[in-house]
Amino acid sequence: LISWVNSSANNFYKARMAIAKSIMARLLLTVGMIALAAQAAPVVPDDLSADQLSMVVDAAITRLAGRDTWWTDQKNKHSFENAVQVFTCTPDDTKWIWPAMEEAHGLLKRVFDSGELKVAGVQWGDGSVANYKTDPENPTGFWPEYLDAMVAEINVHYNTTITIKREYYDDSNLVIAAVADGRDVDMSEPYYYISGFHDNTPRIEALHSSCVTAGTQGNFITKAGSGITTMSQLYQAIDTGALKDVGFIAAGNAQSVSSILPPTTFKKIGITNDTQLADQVANGQIIAGYVSEGHPPQPERFNDLIPTGIVTPRVVLFRKDEPTCAGTETNDSGMVAGLVVLALAVLLLVGTLAIFIYRERRGVPVFPPLSKQEHYDVTTNEMHNMESNRH
Repeated sequence: LISWVNSSANNFYKARMAIAKSIMARLLLTVGMIALAAQAAPVVPDDLSADQLSMVVDAAITRLAGRDTWWTDQKNKHSFENAVQVFTCTPDDTKWIWPAMEEAHGLLKRVFDSGELKVAGVQWGDGSVANYKTDPENPTGFWPEYLDAMVAEINVHYNTTITIKREYYDDSNLVIAAVADGRDVDMSEPYYYISGFHDNTPRIEALHSSCVTAGTQGNFITKAGSGITTMSQLYQAIDTGALKDVGFIAAGNAQSVSSILPPTTFKKIGITNDTQLADQVANGQIIAGYVSEGHPPQPERFNDLIPTGIVTPRVVLFRKDEPTCAGTETNDSGMVAGLVVLALAVLLLVGTLAIFIYRERRGVPVFPPLSKQEHYDVTTNEMHNMESNRH
């Protein structure tokens, strides 16, 4: 009988420990399954997703880039001397994806539904490179024809008649903001720098971009007769001379060449247009001006262009997607609350079990087996009870 009581006590203790471990394991498994379910929730593109539109634009760009003589013909036609072809995307029609029209979502679906591709840009003109001023609805030059060719490729592939609707803004900062927002426009013109910033965030991180459409080597212009005809001479003149002002139309232009100018340079940013920039160089207000496209107005007033040696990639800019998990708006708070409760329960149980195990290993279990004296007392009482029951 003593052996039976001792065995029962030990078995009872072991059973409690086994139950505690089992409960803890089940709670841990439940928490893990809920967490995995949350991670496995399907990702839903936002309503203004540009992912498919950017795929279509990339496919069109690579198709043009791989076409024999197309690039050279366009460059020569528009006398775009400082344009270079830059391959960030290898032309191969079998590799680039054209999303199915019936599966279109986000901005691409909006383009298909409206029949319009809304493009953001500014009104500027630089000879035959681009002229968005004379007839804003029908601009001419290298860049407008580049976009026309891209849309033509899209229409051929999908058998559509999509037209370009240009939205003009006062400056490039407003263009970038409209593209990032995505409600009024679908993308930017194809001439935008991938360098630069959107608010305080680098463009390359704040926005999505296409394959590079072209690379352009910027140039400095200096006044004819100034004796400044090379980068070395320009550097020396700024560093040692009294006039240190160099003119730029945009901050991004200044930032792109700051590494090749002396630290004493005063970067005069915000000049309205190429004409104003050229006039300030010609009348001696600034020592040089940065020209990103073509030649300045009345080029006879200036020395030959001074190449910077820096090639800047140009791209189409798109809104950066903000995908969400399906059902997150309604289920997130409940799921988080459930996980918190389960986690607290697991933490409490783990702590309790740890105390049990620690005390058991120290030889002082929380629920110790009956001692020999306790076994004896129990046995004696049981025997007395049995004797009493017989009489």
